[in-house]
Amino acid sequence: RDNKSKQSLEKLAEKGAEKVQATLEEFKEEKGIDEVKVATEAAMEEMLKHPEQKLAVEMIGNINENVSPEVAVNTVIQLTETDQFSEKTAIEVATKTDFSDEHIMTIIEEGSIGYKGKTVIAETLKDEKIREEVQQQLDNEEEQQCLKKLHSIYLLCDEDINESRLKENLDKVMNN
Repeated sequence: RDNKSKQSLEKLAEKGAEKVQATLEEFKEEKGIDEVKVATEAAMEEMLKHPEQKLAVEMIGNINENVSPEVAVNTVIQLTETDQFSEKTAIEVATKTDFSDEHIMTIIEEGSIGYKGKTVIAETLKDEKIREEVQQQLDNEEEQQCLKKLHSIYLLCDEDINESRLKENLDKVMNN
């Protein structure tokens, strides 16, 4: 049963990638139309027909290998902005698909993914020096956000604040 569902999943992914390829080729010659954007929309449309994590991983992998890495990257970024797919799906797609370091950087920078997810994706960078730089940058950004939250809590501190509410806000920020 698992083998049969895996085969049907692969067929769906291949059909979806073929439709994306056809869309990309159809709009390639037309001026004024961003064929990558149109192909990305076609990929999202195909994935939304069957919003499953495994299908998304398989289809984007096919698109990356056989169609266009740019379309695959833009589709991952789009995944992070839809309600049908979770951040976890986008992270799994980004880590299991063989993207170049440049494409991984684009996903980290443009995707609506939290700190932990970006950290997991950054681990897939092949160049160790770039990986360390990106991790440091992510850590710095997260630290700055926490400091801003702490500053806003500090500004709330006056004699009228409830201590338990203050402790609750501090605990939430410090857990990050």
